[in-house]
Amino acid sequence: MTLDALPQDILLLILQYLEAYDLRRLQLVSRCFRATFSEHIYLRTILKGYSHAREVRYLLFKDYQALSSSQSLSQRHNYHPTDLQTIFNTIATRYYHLTQGKSRSIRRINLRALDQSGHWLPTPQWDYHESQPGGRLYHEHASHIQLRSVNGVSKPYLFRPTLWSYDDGLLVFAPARNEEEKRWTVEETSHVGSERKTGVLHEDRCLVVLNLESDAQTEVPFDVHGKIIRNLRLKERVLIVEWAERDAFHDLNMVDRVHRHFATAFRIKETRTNENSQPSDTSTFHEASTADRQPSVKLDVHFHSEWRIHFLGFPLTSRDHFFSTHTATHYCLYYWQPNRSLWTGDEDQPIEALQVWDISQACPYRPSEDPGNIHRDSFGKDGPYMVAKFAMRMLGYLGARQQGRISLLGLSLDSQMRTVSVRQNVFESGQGYFDPAERNWCASVTSFPFVGLGPVHRREGHVELPSYRGHCSMESDEIEEIEKWFLPVMDVVDRSADVRFSLIETCFTGMMIENRVMLRLKVLGEWRDVVGEVAKEVGVMGRIAGDERWVIGQNERLQVVVARFQ
Repeated sequence: MTLDALPQDILLLILQYLEAYDLRRLQLVSRCFRATFSEHIYLRTILKGYSHAREVRYLLFKDYQALSSSQSLSQRHNYHPTDLQTIFNTIATRYYHLTQGKSRSIRRINLRALDQSGHWLPTPQWDYHESQPGGRLYHEHASHIQLRSVNGVSKPYLFRPTLWSYDDGLLVFAPARNEEEKRWTVEETSHVGSERKTGVLHEDRCLVVLNLESDAQTEVPFDVHGKIIRNLRLKERVLIVEWAERDAFHDLNMVDRVHRHFATAFRIKETRTNENSQPSDTSTFHEASTADRQPSVKLDVHFHSEWRIHFLGFPLTSRDHFFSTHTATHYCLYYWQPNRSLWTGDEDQPIEALQVWDISQACPYRPSEDPGNIHRDSFGKDGPYMVAKFAMRMLGYLGARQQGRISLLGLSLDSQMRTVSVRQNVFESGQGYFDPAERNWCASVTSFPFVGLGPVHRREGHVELPSYRGHCSMESDEIEEIEKWFLPVMDVVDRSADVRFSLIETCFTGMMIENRVMLRLKVLGEWRDVVGEVAKEVGVMGRIAGDERWVIGQNERLQVVVARFQ
């Protein structure tokens, strides 16, 4: 009896025990196997087991559209003959590499050393945090991925800040430009070989947006001349660059000089010219295409608005801290400054505030070009405006005031519910018998409305957060409980695909024991270690990003590393 003579229900029962990459291997056995297992009914049966994958979610979205109309599924979908097979091949390749914990290819992008040219001064990190056992953190070079030890006891160090951001397939970074060719390069290494790609970058620009799926790229219209970038962040197709003027605006005292700080927002729009690709309003779903039918994607980055984030400004010192987050419609800023008054305590009563802006309305007005606000009225009431400000007394009432004992571990905004969430983490010292593997943290999340009055919701005891290791910890998702001999550094979760990447650090004690940073991933409900060059390069700076398609980090050679699983 040949394979094609088997009843269809028997083959469907067999497929229940196979993964997508198993069926892909069967298709390579012979022409008969390929013809049989390439039928749409078998491919869709296998793909049902990967309902969290982004391509399968897009298929389900199209099925829902077909059921909502009077047309049949075949009429509504209008599939190209290779579409379903291509999607299946993509899923099989991706989940094979995910389950094996190895990447299919690695892309490296050289970054520009903006800090050496004076165009980047990251916001200072705290060298004391309540989430650390001793409170103290040390400034170690990030290339030393092995923890240094003193008398056999490891001491925590701060990871260096990074200047790039990722969100839903888009990567924003400052590439290193070849001055002769006026271009920047990308190196991609795979099992097939290596490939070099280039992009154009003008002299007065320093930031580039790159679509990792289609390789479409464009410049960000941000002129870095006379500016110092403090931070950048991409969320919900909105890029916000926080920057300061290079020249001081006024003297705060005999030592400190204040620089005006601004936030500039850019909107990123993707336009797909291929008719068979998904529309731009469903950008969370990406349909796979063959090489000859790759959708042409055009990126458009345009100025949205600009506002001053502090009424006076901040000195460019290591004692003035601020941290922010945003959504497509709101921007939240928390700042912490030492009290420089001669009549009060210095570190005991610092100046703190939390402010929320509405940034939904576009406005061409740039306050950085109008120091006296002379032309502001000519632009009307459009543009960003502050909707809430929580001063020190209110932050103390909400349980979010830090004072001299910093426990802040991140902010999050919910524009739909109009709430702000403040995450905090405190290390609790053990009592009784000392177990070197026992580490207890008391993490809490305090949520409160920023519009109107409402209750304060505080979650404590049911939240797991990493300890503070720098700016990377402020961007981490909530972690899952891991083995006692590993310290969590940062977690990234693709909730739609149910894939989690976890950057951890071994914390063994001993004179001859070397600790190291490791990268793990959770896919299909099981934890797996990432092996090969990925684990060695991605986690060096303590910060990762990505989703089910790739994981992104930075190595010690000032390169953004994109490890692709498909």
